Amino acid sequence: MENYVGQKLDDVRIKLQTMFTGSARPLIVLANPVYKANNADEGTILEQNPLEGTEISSPVTVQLVVSRGPAYDY
Repeated sequence: MENYVGQKLDDVRIKLQTMFTGSARPLIVLANPVYKANNADEGTILEQNPLEGTEISSPVTVQLVVSRGPAYDY
């Protein structure tokens, strides 16, 4: 599993779509993200599960925590 923390959600979505184009069953699927108020720019991935380095041998759903940006109250 790659480290997505610090990357933009839209960039990761595009990357995964590109990696698995034409695949009937993608190896990595993104769950609907959980949004959290944070000082990071809106759309920045703050946390991921499973963690970086996790071996993937079958399809896995990745849960991401994504920043809503600093405009939101904590």
